[in-house]
Amino acid sequence: MVAHRFGFALANGVEEAASVPVLGHRCDNPLCQHVGEGHVVASSYVENRREWVIRRERAGSPLGDPRGSRLRARELRDLARRDPALVAAELARLSARYGQQLTLW
Repeated sequence: MVAHRFGFALANGVEEAASVPVLGHRCDNPLCQHVGEGHVVASSYVENRREWVIRRERAGSPLGDPRGSRLRARELRDLARRDPALVAAELARLSARYGQQLTLW
């Protein structure tokens, strides 16, 4: 079981988690495990894809990063493990290149 689905089940009940085909993350960070209110929402494959298409065009969206959102998230995670200051520098670089970054968590 994926950790964010497990967290959703803890927060909302096993029955609700079982009835939801897709959990949509509002941060578009594939490594995110946050399940706070409004952060992970019940969705469908069609709705999740429609929202993805809309959000990938936003300035600073992780979905618009040429590395892909998963590689971007992994690289930021690895930078944070090495030195948190490197994350701030990378986010500033991305902001200058692609526009204002969306909040990841």
